[in-house]
Amino acid sequence: QQAIEKELATGHNNSLSEVKNALGDDYSYGEIKMMLAYQKHLASEQDQGSLLVATETH
Repeated sequence: QQAIEKELATGHNNSLSEVKNALGDDYSYGEIKMMLAYQKHLASEQDQGSLLVATETH
């Protein structure tokens, strides 16, 4: 999972195919999709937290 996260963080790969090719056969498309969904979830939580802070300060 850390390898997938590290590869996604490089920003060099724009598609699942490119990420998969960079990682090789050690990881499946499903694992890559799961990590993308997890990162999206974390970003969503951060956005909601920022929105709550902004709302509370006004």
